[in-house]
Amino acid sequence: MKRIQKLGYMAIGAVLALILSMTAPAIASNVSRQITAYYNDIRIYVDGELITPRDVNGNIVEPFVSDGTTYLPVRAVGEAFGKTVEWDGTTQSVFIGLRPGSVQYMPDIVPAYQVYGNYSEYSALRDGGVQNFSMGGVRYVDGMTFHWGGGAVCWAVYNLNGQFTSLSGVLGTVYGQIGHRQDGGSVFRVFADSRMVFELFLSNDMHPRDLSINVAGVNQLKIELTDSMGTIGIGNPIIQ
Repeated sequence: MKRIQKLGYMAIGAVLALILSMTAPAIASNVSRQITAYYNDIRIYVDGELITPRDVNGNIVEPFVSDGTTYLPVRAVGEAFGKTVEWDGTTQSVFIGLRPGSVQYMPDIVPAYQVYGNYSEYSALRDGGVQNFSMGGVRYVDGMTFHWGGGAVCWAVYNLNGQFTSLSGVLGTVYGQIGHRQDGGSVFRVFADSRMVFELFLSNDMHPRDLSINVAGVNQLKIELTDSMGTIGIGNPIIQ
């Protein structure tokens, strides 16, 4: 086992360490301290496949252990999961996957104009991903949810003003639960200028599915959930 003394900033960089487990609160300001790093030929497996971590220049970056915490090169691990990794030196931030604000999600640029029932919007750009919901075991920090526990209807209206051409996202039951009244099933509908352009009958065994709506020339969009005792979500709704 090699034992090496190193001095360095503990702020995460694009080729520095991704903390697997944390035993102390995050430090907001830059702090320099001496650490003891142990290199012991640590191997990284992703879905059973051994990966060789490398930096942006192709050099091998070896994981290490310090104070009981294992540190991994964030770029190598992120890219092993098919995610792009970007370092922003100005804000001292690492972005794995999409950078907040790089994609135009509907709640950020076209929030609901009118709502009825228990409707919620989620925006990682506004709250840093603190608020979220789950569909099919996947957590979404951007999107909308529709719920009306009274078994009536929940809807939201959006003023598009003919500025967009398409709406896409992931549609599913939130936390996998959907119920309906005895006199009717749960139905999800989308209306473009009062004309129904999408309809889906819902059930508990419905898996999340891709949603794609043509909104070219549409001035007002209405999304509604009827006769439901559960919650439906639209994750990562991109409008363009």
